[in-house]
Amino acid sequence: VVSTQLLCRAVTFVMNALIARFASPAAYGVGFISLQLFSNLSMFVTKEGFRTVALRIEKKSDDSLASSVNLAWCGTAVATLV
Repeated sequence: VVSTQLLCRAVTFVMNALIARFASPAAYGVGFISLQLFSNLSMFVTKEGFRTVALRIEKKSDDSLASSVNLAWCGTAVATLV
């Protein structure tokens, strides 16, 4: 597991270095800002859905738990579409 994480981070670092080296500053900046914006937006939507459901859960019935979990996964679906 640790070796896989190290390999993934090393590949990501090398790819970022190559892109930064060969891309024009304008293209690199626009691409980086757009990617960060979409990444942060999708993570926010996903986390907010699960957080809202976690605050609403009551341990009264299994039906309410199932509907709450389904609602949380809707945020993940929206983040995937974005």
